Amino acid sequence: YDRGGDFPGTTRGGRLRILRLNPQQKSDLVAFMKRPLTDPRVAAETYPFDRPMLYSESMRVPQITGTGIAGAGGQIPQVTAVEPPLVGNPRFTVGVYSALGGAQATLVIDKNDPGASSNIPANASFARVTLPLAGSGAGNGYTSATLAIPNDPALIGMTLFGRWYVVDANAAGGVAVTPAFKFTIFGTVASVTPTFASVSAASFATGTVAAGSIVSGFGANLATTTIATSTVPLPETLGGVSVVVKDILGVERPAPLFFVSPTQINYQVPAASAIGEGSITIKNGTNIVAAGLLQIAAVAPGLFTADASGRGLPAAVLLRVKVDGSQSYESVAQFNPATGRYEALPIDLGAATDQLFLVAFGTGFRNRTALSAVTATIGGAATEVLFAEAQGTLIGVDQANIRIPRSVAGRGNVDVVLQVDGKAANAVSINIK
Repeated sequence: YDRGGDFPGTTRGGRLRILRLNPQQKSDLVAFMKRPLTDPRVAAETYPFDRPMLYSESMRVPQITGTGIAGAGGQIPQVTAVEPPLVGNPRFTVGVYSALGGAQATLVIDKNDPGASSNIPANASFARVTLPLAGSGAGNGYTSATLAIPNDPALIGMTLFGRWYVVDANAAGGVAVTPAFKFTIFGTVASVTPTFASVSAASFATGTVAAGSIVSGFGANLATTTIATSTVPLPETLGGVSVVVKDILGVERPAPLFFVSPTQINYQVPAASAIGEGSITIKNGTNIVAAGLLQIAAVAPGLFTADASGRGLPAAVLLRVKVDGSQSYESVAQFNPATGRYEALPIDLGAATDQLFLVAFGTGFRNRTALSAVTATIGGAATEVLFAEAQGTLIGVDQANIRIPRSVAGRGNVDVVLQVDGKAANAVSINIK
Protein backbone atom coordinates (compact mmCIF):
# COMPACT_ATOMS: atom_id res chain seq x y z
CA TYR A 1 0.00 0.00 0.00
CA ASP A 2 2.69 2.47 1.05
CA ARG A 3 4.84 1.83 -2.01
CA GLY A 4 1.92 2.02 -4.44
CA GLY A 5 2.49 -1.54 -5.61
CA ASP A 6 5.59 -3.48 -6.51
CA PHE A 7 4.90 -4.33 -10.17
CA PRO A 8 4.88 -1.29 -12.48
CA GLY A 9 3.45 -1.86 -15.93
CA THR A 10 0.54 -1.19 -18.26
CA THR A 11 -1.86 -3.08 -15.98
CA ARG A 12 -1.10 -0.83 -13.04
CA GLY A 13 -3.96 1.61 -12.50
CA GLY A 14 -3.34 5.33 -12.46
CA ARG A 15 -4.91 5.59 -9.02
CA LEU A 16 -2.17 3.51 -7.39
CA ARG A 17 0.41 5.87 -5.99
CA ILE A 18 3.14 6.00 -3.36
CA LEU A 19 1.55 6.94 -0.02
CA ARG A 20 4.64 7.67 2.08
CA LEU A 21 2.89 6.71 5.33
CA ASN A 22 4.56 7.48 8.64
CA PRO A 23 5.11 4.69 11.20
CA GLN A 24 1.87 5.48 13.12
CA GLN A 25 -0.20 5.44 9.93
CA LYS A 26 1.35 2.10 8.94
CA SER A 27 0.53 0.69 12.38
CA ASP A 28 -3.06 1.91 12.14
CA LEU A 29 -3.46 0.39 8.66
CA VAL A 30 -2.15 -3.01 9.81
CA ALA A 31 -4.53 -2.95 12.78
CA PHE A 32 -7.46 -2.17 10.46
CA MET A 33 -6.55 -4.98 8.08
CA LYS A 34 -6.38 -7.50 10.93
CA ARG A 35 -9.86 -6.75 12.29
CA PRO A 36 -12.97 -8.50 10.80
CA LEU A 37 -14.41 -6.55 7.91
CA THR A 38 -17.99 -7.69 8.76
CA ASP A 39 -19.72 -6.07 11.68
CA PRO A 40 -20.18 -8.90 14.25
CA ARG A 41 -23.76 -7.73 14.75
CA VAL A 42 -24.48 -8.78 11.16
CA ALA A 43 -23.12 -12.28 11.72
CA ALA A 44 -25.03 -12.56 15.01
CA GLU A 45 -28.15 -10.96 13.47
CA THR A 46 -28.48 -8.62 16.46
CA TYR A 47 -29.87 -5.10 16.47
CA PRO A 48 -29.80 -3.15 14.17
CA PHE A 49 -29.16 -6.09 11.83
CA ASP A 50 -31.73 -8.46 13.34
CA ARG A 51 -34.47 -9.97 11.15
CA PRO A 52 -37.57 -12.11 11.53
CA MET A 53 -37.08 -15.86 11.43
CA LEU A 54 -38.05 -17.34 8.08
CA TYR A 55 -40.89 -19.87 8.09
CA SER A 56 -38.54 -22.41 6.47
CA GLU A 57 -36.20 -22.06 9.48
CA SER A 58 -38.91 -22.63 12.04
CA MET A 59 -40.37 -25.73 13.67
CA ARG A 60 -43.68 -24.85 12.05
CA VAL A 61 -42.64 -26.64 8.86
CA PRO A 62 -44.27 -30.12 8.84
CA GLN A 63 -41.76 -32.70 10.06
CA ILE A 64 -41.24 -36.11 8.42
CA THR A 65 -40.94 -38.88 11.01
CA GLY A 66 -40.56 -42.65 11.14
CA THR A 67 -40.58 -44.98 8.16
CA GLY A 68 -43.12 -46.56 5.86
CA ILE A 69 -43.78 -49.73 3.89
CA ALA A 70 -42.02 -50.38 0.58
CA GLY A 71 -43.95 -51.08 -2.58
CA ALA A 72 -43.02 -51.78 -6.20
CA GLY A 73 -39.29 -51.75 -6.87
CA GLY A 74 -38.61 -51.94 -3.14
CA GLN A 75 -39.21 -48.21 -2.87
CA ILE A 76 -40.94 -46.59 0.08
CA PRO A 77 -43.27 -43.85 -1.20
CA GLN A 78 -42.36 -40.43 0.15
CA VAL A 79 -44.49 -37.60 1.49
CA THR A 80 -43.89 -33.87 1.13
CA ALA A 81 -45.63 -31.07 2.99
CA VAL A 82 -43.91 -27.69 3.17
CA GLU A 83 -46.69 -25.11 3.13
CA PRO A 84 -47.59 -23.32 6.38
CA PRO A 85 -50.23 -25.15 8.48
CA LEU A 86 -51.71 -21.73 9.18
CA VAL A 87 -55.23 -21.51 10.52
CA GLY A 88 -57.46 -20.34 7.67
CA ASN A 89 -54.96 -21.44 4.97
CA PRO A 90 -57.18 -22.52 2.03
CA ARG A 91 -54.34 -24.32 0.20
CA PHE A 92 -52.42 -26.57 2.57
CA THR A 93 -50.90 -29.03 0.09
CA VAL A 94 -49.60 -32.52 0.86
CA GLY A 95 -47.90 -34.54 -1.87
CA VAL A 96 -46.72 -38.09 -2.41
CA TYR A 97 -44.01 -39.30 -4.82
CA SER A 98 -41.76 -42.32 -5.50
CA ALA A 99 -44.88 -44.49 -5.50
CA LEU A 100 -46.42 -46.90 -8.02
CA GLY A 101 -47.69 -44.89 -10.97
CA GLY A 102 -51.37 -45.23 -11.78
CA ALA A 103 -52.26 -46.62 -8.36
CA GLN A 104 -54.86 -45.25 -5.95
CA ALA A 105 -53.49 -43.31 -2.98
CA THR A 106 -55.33 -42.29 0.17
CA LEU A 107 -54.16 -39.43 2.40
CA VAL A 108 -55.18 -39.82 6.06
CA ILE A 109 -54.62 -37.00 8.59
CA ASP A 110 -55.64 -37.63 12.19
CA LYS A 111 -54.90 -36.58 15.76
CA ASN A 112 -52.72 -39.69 16.09
CA ASP A 113 -50.29 -41.31 13.66
CA PRO A 114 -52.49 -43.43 11.34
CA GLY A 115 -49.70 -46.04 11.38
CA ALA A 116 -47.51 -47.92 8.89
CA SER A 117 -49.97 -50.71 8.22
CA SER A 118 -51.65 -52.30 5.20
CA ASN A 119 -55.01 -51.44 6.79
CA ILE A 120 -56.06 -48.11 5.34
CA PRO A 121 -57.96 -46.21 8.07
CA ALA A 122 -61.63 -45.86 7.16
CA ASN A 123 -62.00 -42.54 8.97
CA ALA A 124 -59.92 -39.55 10.03
CA SER A 125 -60.58 -36.61 12.31
CA PHE A 126 -59.07 -34.00 9.96
CA ALA A 127 -58.93 -35.31 6.38
CA ARG A 128 -59.21 -38.47 4.30
CA VAL A 129 -58.75 -38.04 0.54
CA THR A 130 -58.34 -40.69 -2.17
CA LEU A 131 -56.72 -39.75 -5.49
CA PRO A 132 -55.22 -41.58 -8.49
CA LEU A 133 -51.44 -41.26 -8.92
CA ALA A 134 -50.01 -39.73 -12.07
CA GLY A 135 -47.06 -41.42 -13.78
CA SER A 136 -46.49 -45.08 -14.53
CA GLY A 137 -44.31 -47.82 -13.13
CA ALA A 138 -42.47 -48.41 -9.89
CA GLY A 139 -41.33 -45.25 -8.13
CA ASN A 140 -42.83 -42.91 -10.75
CA GLY A 141 -46.24 -42.26 -9.21
CA TYR A 142 -47.08 -38.90 -7.70
CA THR A 143 -49.97 -36.61 -6.80
CA SER A 144 -50.94 -33.96 -4.28
CA ALA A 145 -54.00 -33.03 -2.26
CA THR A 146 -54.88 -29.44 -1.45
CA LEU A 147 -56.76 -29.04 1.82
CA ALA A 148 -58.33 -26.06 3.53
CA ILE A 149 -57.51 -25.47 7.18
CA PRO A 150 -60.65 -23.88 8.65
CA ASN A 151 -60.39 -20.39 10.07
CA ASP A 152 -61.25 -21.74 13.52
CA PRO A 153 -59.34 -20.50 16.59
CA ALA A 154 -60.02 -23.83 18.32
CA LEU A 155 -57.58 -25.47 15.88
CA ILE A 156 -54.61 -23.31 16.90
CA GLY A 157 -52.02 -25.43 18.70
CA MET A 158 -53.54 -28.73 17.50
CA THR A 159 -50.92 -31.30 16.41
CA LEU A 160 -51.87 -33.67 13.61
CA PHE A 161 -50.23 -36.64 11.88
CA GLY A 162 -50.65 -37.95 8.36
CA ARG A 163 -49.60 -40.64 5.89
CA TRP A 164 -50.32 -41.64 2.30
CA TYR A 165 -51.48 -45.22 1.66
CA VAL A 166 -50.85 -46.52 -1.89
CA VAL A 167 -52.65 -49.62 -3.21
CA ASP A 168 -49.70 -51.71 -4.48
CA ALA A 169 -49.79 -55.49 -4.93
CA ASN A 170 -46.01 -55.56 -4.59
CA ALA A 171 -46.17 -54.27 -1.00
CA ALA A 172 -46.61 -56.38 2.10
CA GLY A 173 -50.36 -56.61 2.61
CA GLY A 174 -50.98 -54.94 -0.77
CA VAL A 175 -50.50 -51.39 0.51
CA ALA A 176 -47.34 -49.26 0.42
CA VAL A 177 -47.17 -46.52 3.07
CA THR A 178 -45.17 -43.29 3.35
CA PRO A 179 -43.35 -42.17 6.47
CA ALA A 180 -45.53 -40.05 8.75
CA PHE A 181 -45.56 -36.27 8.75
CA LYS A 182 -46.39 -34.14 11.77
CA PHE A 183 -47.54 -30.54 11.95
CA THR A 184 -49.04 -28.10 14.45
CA ILE A 185 -51.61 -25.56 13.33
CA PHE A 186 -50.59 -22.01 14.20
CA GLY A 187 -51.78 -18.45 13.66
CA THR A 188 -54.33 -15.98 14.93
CA VAL A 189 -57.90 -15.37 13.93
CA ALA A 190 -58.59 -11.70 13.46
CA SER A 191 -61.88 -10.07 14.27
CA VAL A 192 -63.63 -9.44 10.96
CA THR A 193 -66.97 -8.42 9.56
CA PRO A 194 -69.43 -11.33 9.76
CA THR A 195 -68.53 -13.74 6.99
CA PHE A 196 -70.39 -16.43 5.12
CA ALA A 197 -68.44 -19.52 4.05
CA SER A 198 -69.89 -21.73 1.31
CA VAL A 199 -69.10 -25.41 0.68
CA SER A 200 -70.58 -28.23 -1.34
CA ALA A 201 -73.69 -29.50 0.44
CA ALA A 202 -72.66 -33.03 -0.56
CA SER A 203 -68.94 -33.27 0.22
CA PHE A 204 -68.53 -30.21 2.49
CA ALA A 205 -65.30 -29.59 0.57
CA THR A 206 -64.10 -26.00 0.54
CA GLY A 207 -62.82 -24.34 -2.61
CA THR A 208 -65.01 -24.22 -5.69
CA VAL A 209 -68.72 -24.77 -6.12
CA ALA A 210 -70.49 -25.42 -9.41
CA ALA A 211 -73.14 -23.32 -11.06
CA GLY A 212 -76.50 -25.01 -10.46
CA SER A 213 -75.19 -27.06 -7.53
CA ILE A 214 -76.50 -27.28 -3.97
CA VAL A 215 -74.38 -25.39 -1.45
CA SER A 216 -74.32 -25.10 2.33
CA GLY A 217 -73.24 -21.76 3.73
CA PHE A 218 -72.25 -21.08 7.32
CA GLY A 219 -72.18 -17.93 9.41
CA ALA A 220 -73.61 -16.37 12.55
CA ASN A 221 -76.91 -14.60 13.20
CA LEU A 222 -78.08 -15.30 9.66
CA ALA A 223 -81.76 -15.77 10.53
CA THR A 224 -84.07 -15.51 13.50
CA THR A 225 -85.77 -18.84 12.77
CA THR A 226 -85.13 -22.30 11.39
CA ILE A 227 -87.23 -23.26 8.40
CA ALA A 228 -87.04 -25.59 5.37
CA THR A 229 -88.89 -24.93 2.15
CA SER A 230 -91.89 -27.05 1.23
CA THR A 231 -92.65 -25.53 -2.16
CA VAL A 232 -91.43 -25.90 -5.75
CA PRO A 233 -90.08 -23.83 -7.37
CA LEU A 234 -87.76 -22.92 -4.51
CA PRO A 235 -88.41 -19.54 -2.89
CA GLU A 236 -85.96 -16.64 -3.14
CA THR A 237 -86.90 -15.47 0.36
CA LEU A 238 -87.34 -17.86 3.28
CA GLY A 239 -87.94 -16.83 6.88
CA GLY A 240 -87.23 -13.24 5.86
CA VAL A 241 -83.77 -14.23 4.54
CA SER A 242 -82.56 -13.78 0.97
CA VAL A 243 -79.27 -14.65 -0.73
CA VAL A 244 -77.79 -12.75 -3.68
CA VAL A 245 -74.97 -14.16 -5.82
CA LYS A 246 -72.90 -11.68 -7.85
CA ASP A 247 -70.75 -13.38 -10.48
CA ILE A 248 -67.42 -12.31 -11.97
CA LEU A 249 -69.24 -10.33 -14.68
CA GLY A 250 -71.01 -8.27 -12.03
CA VAL A 251 -74.43 -9.82 -12.65
CA GLU A 252 -76.49 -10.27 -9.47
CA ARG A 253 -79.02 -13.09 -9.16
CA PRO A 254 -81.15 -14.30 -6.23
CA ALA A 255 -80.31 -17.82 -5.07
CA PRO A 256 -83.13 -20.37 -4.63
CA LEU A 257 -83.34 -21.44 -0.97
CA PHE A 258 -83.77 -24.90 0.56
CA PHE A 259 -83.20 -24.12 4.23
CA VAL A 260 -82.31 -21.25 6.57
CA SER A 261 -81.30 -21.15 10.23
CA PRO A 262 -79.30 -18.81 12.47
CA THR A 263 -76.01 -20.53 11.50
CA GLN A 264 -76.62 -22.29 8.17
CA ILE A 265 -78.28 -21.66 4.82
CA ASN A 266 -78.68 -24.26 2.07
CA TYR A 267 -79.12 -22.74 -1.37
CA GLN A 268 -78.64 -23.40 -5.07
CA VAL A 269 -76.02 -21.46 -6.99
CA PRO A 270 -77.92 -19.76 -9.84
CA ALA A 271 -77.38 -21.93 -12.93
CA ALA A 272 -76.53 -18.95 -15.16
CA SER A 273 -73.70 -17.70 -12.91
CA ALA A 274 -70.49 -17.01 -14.85
CA ILE A 275 -67.37 -19.04 -14.05
CA GLY A 276 -64.89 -17.24 -11.79
CA GLU A 277 -64.70 -15.51 -8.43
CA GLY A 278 -68.02 -14.09 -7.34
CA SER A 279 -69.47 -12.80 -4.10
CA ILE A 280 -72.46 -13.64 -1.97
CA THR A 281 -74.55 -11.40 0.25
CA ILE A 282 -77.00 -12.54 2.93
CA LYS A 283 -79.87 -10.25 3.86
CA ASN A 284 -82.37 -10.53 6.67
CA GLY A 285 -85.09 -8.21 5.52
CA THR A 286 -83.21 -5.19 4.18
CA ASN A 287 -80.21 -5.63 6.48
CA ILE A 288 -76.99 -7.25 5.27
CA VAL A 289 -76.06 -9.79 7.93
CA ALA A 290 -73.13 -11.58 6.23
CA ALA A 291 -71.10 -11.70 3.04
CA GLY A 292 -68.39 -13.80 1.47
CA LEU A 293 -66.60 -14.90 -1.68
CA LEU A 294 -67.77 -17.66 -3.97
CA GLN A 295 -65.42 -19.50 -6.33
CA ILE A 296 -67.72 -20.69 -9.11
CA ALA A 297 -66.60 -23.46 -11.47
CA ALA A 298 -68.23 -25.45 -14.25
CA VAL A 299 -67.91 -28.65 -12.22
CA ALA A 300 -67.15 -29.28 -8.54
CA PRO A 301 -68.32 -32.87 -8.00
CA GLY A 302 -69.55 -34.03 -4.62
CA LEU A 303 -71.43 -37.14 -3.52
CA PHE A 304 -74.07 -37.04 -0.80
CA THR A 305 -73.57 -39.49 2.06
CA ALA A 306 -76.06 -41.37 4.21
CA ASP A 307 -75.27 -39.41 7.36
CA ALA A 308 -74.83 -36.06 5.54
CA SER A 309 -71.21 -35.79 6.69
CA GLY A 310 -69.52 -35.98 3.30
CA ARG A 311 -67.77 -39.20 4.38
CA GLY A 312 -68.55 -42.89 4.66
CA LEU A 313 -71.57 -44.58 3.12
CA PRO A 314 -73.10 -42.94 0.03
CA ALA A 315 -76.63 -41.69 -0.41
CA ALA A 316 -77.21 -44.26 -3.10
CA VAL A 317 -79.13 -47.35 -4.14
CA LEU A 318 -78.05 -50.56 -5.83
CA LEU A 319 -79.60 -51.36 -9.21
CA ARG A 320 -79.57 -55.08 -10.11
CA VAL A 321 -80.31 -56.07 -13.73
CA LYS A 322 -81.05 -59.75 -14.32
CA VAL A 323 -80.26 -61.64 -17.51
CA ASP A 324 -83.96 -61.48 -18.49
CA GLY A 325 -83.88 -57.67 -18.28
CA SER A 326 -85.78 -57.40 -15.01
CA GLN A 327 -84.57 -54.72 -12.61
CA SER A 328 -84.69 -54.29 -8.86
CA TYR A 329 -83.36 -51.74 -6.39
CA GLU A 330 -81.64 -52.53 -3.09
CA SER A 331 -80.33 -50.45 -0.19
CA VAL A 332 -76.60 -50.12 0.46
CA ALA A 333 -76.97 -48.72 3.99
CA GLN A 334 -79.36 -48.82 6.89
CA PHE A 335 -79.75 -46.79 10.09
CA ASN A 336 -79.08 -48.63 13.34
CA PRO A 337 -81.16 -46.92 16.07
CA ALA A 338 -79.18 -48.70 18.78
CA THR A 339 -75.90 -47.09 17.72
CA GLY A 340 -77.38 -43.98 16.13
CA ARG A 341 -75.27 -44.61 13.01
CA TYR A 342 -75.69 -45.78 9.44
CA GLU A 343 -74.22 -49.18 8.70
CA ALA A 344 -73.32 -50.79 5.38
CA LEU A 345 -75.51 -53.51 3.94
CA PRO A 346 -73.13 -55.97 2.23
CA ILE A 347 -73.74 -56.16 -1.51
CA ASP A 348 -74.17 -59.70 -2.85
CA LEU A 349 -72.98 -59.76 -6.47
CA GLY A 350 -75.34 -62.66 -7.09
CA ALA A 351 -75.36 -64.77 -10.25
CA ALA A 352 -72.56 -64.30 -12.76
CA THR A 353 -75.13 -62.99 -15.24
CA ASP A 354 -76.34 -60.25 -12.88
CA GLN A 355 -75.25 -56.70 -13.66
CA LEU A 356 -74.97 -54.37 -10.67
CA PHE A 357 -74.82 -50.58 -10.67
CA LEU A 358 -74.33 -48.11 -7.85
CA VAL A 359 -76.78 -45.26 -8.40
CA ALA A 360 -75.12 -42.46 -6.45
CA PHE A 361 -76.59 -39.03 -5.85
CA GLY A 362 -74.51 -35.89 -5.69
CA THR A 363 -74.25 -32.36 -6.94
CA GLY A 364 -71.90 -30.21 -8.99
CA PHE A 365 -71.23 -32.44 -12.02
CA ARG A 366 -74.20 -31.94 -14.36
CA ASN A 367 -72.13 -29.48 -16.44
CA ARG A 368 -69.43 -32.07 -17.23
CA THR A 369 -67.92 -31.71 -20.72
CA ALA A 370 -68.74 -35.26 -21.82
CA LEU A 371 -69.62 -38.63 -20.30
CA SER A 372 -66.20 -39.85 -21.42
CA ALA A 373 -64.69 -37.25 -19.05
CA VAL A 374 -66.33 -39.02 -16.09
CA THR A 375 -64.38 -41.92 -14.57
CA ALA A 376 -64.69 -44.03 -11.45
CA THR A 377 -62.87 -46.66 -9.46
CA ILE A 378 -64.26 -49.11 -6.92
CA GLY A 379 -61.71 -50.63 -4.60
CA GLY A 380 -59.01 -49.21 -6.89
CA ALA A 381 -60.40 -51.01 -9.96
CA ALA A 382 -61.39 -48.81 -12.89
CA THR A 383 -65.02 -49.23 -13.85
CA GLU A 384 -67.65 -47.85 -16.21
CA VAL A 385 -69.81 -44.79 -15.59
CA LEU A 386 -72.95 -45.10 -17.69
CA PHE A 387 -74.74 -41.91 -16.61
CA ALA A 388 -73.63 -38.65 -15.00
CA GLU A 389 -76.16 -35.86 -15.33
CA ALA A 390 -78.88 -33.98 -13.49
CA GLN A 391 -81.11 -36.43 -11.60
CA GLY A 392 -84.17 -34.92 -13.23
CA THR A 393 -86.75 -34.51 -10.48
CA LEU A 394 -84.79 -33.23 -7.47
CA ILE A 395 -83.58 -29.63 -7.73
CA GLY A 396 -79.81 -29.35 -7.87
CA VAL A 397 -79.26 -33.10 -7.45
CA ASP A 398 -77.05 -34.97 -9.93
CA GLN A 399 -76.84 -38.71 -10.46
CA ALA A 400 -74.00 -41.09 -11.41
CA ASN A 401 -74.64 -44.70 -12.41
CA ILE A 402 -71.45 -46.68 -11.76
CA ARG A 403 -70.99 -50.32 -12.73
CA ILE A 404 -69.79 -52.54 -9.86
CA PRO A 405 -67.09 -54.86 -11.27
CA ARG A 406 -67.18 -58.49 -10.25
CA SER A 407 -63.45 -58.33 -9.54
CA VAL A 408 -64.22 -56.72 -6.15
CA ALA A 409 -66.15 -59.75 -4.88
CA GLY A 410 -65.33 -60.54 -1.25
CA ARG A 411 -63.37 -57.33 -0.70
CA GLY A 412 -65.54 -56.00 2.13
CA ASN A 413 -65.35 -52.22 2.52
CA VAL A 414 -64.08 -50.54 -0.64
CA ASP A 415 -63.78 -46.90 -1.66
CA VAL A 416 -65.75 -45.46 -4.55
CA VAL A 417 -63.93 -42.58 -6.24
CA LEU A 418 -65.66 -40.50 -8.91
CA GLN A 419 -63.77 -38.03 -11.11
CA VAL A 420 -65.40 -35.49 -13.40
CA ASP A 421 -63.34 -33.43 -15.86
CA GLY A 422 -60.26 -34.29 -13.81
CA LYS A 423 -61.77 -33.21 -10.48
CA ALA A 424 -62.30 -35.84 -7.78
CA ALA A 425 -65.43 -36.02 -5.67
CA ASN A 426 -65.28 -37.01 -2.01
CA ALA A 427 -64.60 -40.74 -1.67
CA VAL A 428 -67.43 -42.86 -0.30
CA SER A 429 -67.41 -46.52 0.69
CA ILE A 430 -69.59 -49.57 0.12
CA ASN A 431 -69.33 -53.15 1.37
CA ILE A 432 -68.99 -56.06 -1.08
CA LYS A 433 -69.89 -59.52 0.20
